[in-house]
Amino acid sequence: MGRYGEELPRISSFRGSGVCNPSTGGGSRCHSATGLPFGVYVTRHCVVWRQNLGMSEEPELGFIERHVSDAFAVVEHPMAPGILGSPIHTHSREDELSYVVYGTVQAQVGEQVITAGPRDVIWKPRGVPHAFWNSGPERALILELIIPGGFERYFRELTALAQESNGPPDRSRIFDLQQRYGLDLDPSSIPTLMRRHNLRQPRM
Repeated sequence: MGRYGEELPRISSFRGSGVCNPSTGGGSRCHSATGLPFGVYVTRHCVVWRQNLGMSEEPELGFIERHVSDAFAVVEHPMAPGILGSPIHTHSREDELSYVVYGTVQAQVGEQVITAGPRDVIWKPRGVPHAFWNSGPERALILELIIPGGFERYFRELTALAQESNGPPDRSRIFDLQQRYGLDLDPSSIPTLMRRHNLRQPRM
């Protein structure tokens, strides 16, 4: 597990989970898959790439592309206070890093619940069940680094399904979509997470 101020090993070889805070050890202590300091990486890309997928300016839960490539993707998740960002789910193909831009975000990674604030990074390796939510009284924003790229298309297709249905898409279509992207999502975890952490589901 990467603790505050420790250097995170390269993603290709790291299979733990944890938080790293660049402010405690210098921006060069948290590395992206490219080997660039994570702080520099975020500064470089959050200004350049932005594709709003039809969400409002202040969505309760947003999926906004910042950068897309075969090697990695960056997706922005703005969240209203007290919102469940995602129920327990497991990626079979991707590793993820969540960089907290502002607000307070909590994540369950395996059996561990992690609290992260601005400039904290939460590591969520493939094959490990995880969930995340905005546990604070104010809005939160995270940048999600997904390695390799490709999973960002899941959000596009999910948005398209919702728009076609003018509401929650048919469950069978959602299941087919999850299967294609190697995603195992546990909807039964929703009431437990909401009750345990005083959350609600976003109004989409």
